[in-house]
Amino acid sequence: MKLRNLFFLTPVIVLAGCATVFTPSHDPVTINSVPGGAAVFMDGNRVGKTPLTFPVKRQLTPPRIEVKNEGYHTQTILMQNQFNGVALLNIFFWPGFIVDAATGTLMKASQFTYEVELEAK
Repeated sequence: MKLRNLFFLTPVIVLAGCATVFTPSHDPVTINSVPGGAAVFMDGNRVGKTPLTFPVKRQLTPPRIEVKNEGYHTQTILMQNQFNGVALLNIFFWPGFIVDAATGTLMKASQFTYEVELEAK
């Protein structure tokens, strides 16, 4: 019985990175705009209208967010990432860095709220 448990548990331990296990895979990001009701797009996909809070998957390359409203210039936000300090625990198990990099949890959002003032055309 114990050998069977070890057999199933080993891949979980081997394939897990510390940041992947101990931190969430998404960050809650809020976009506000003046005027409100602007459409929000992340990497080209519409996610809603301002004011908006939505989950953004952690990834090595931060997503690009566009805020659009009829009669106004489109504003582009390049989200900012920072190193996820929990990943330092991988120093004890270096393959965890690879897992964290592959899952995107090696990084996390450094800013969670963005205020956008749209300019009239």
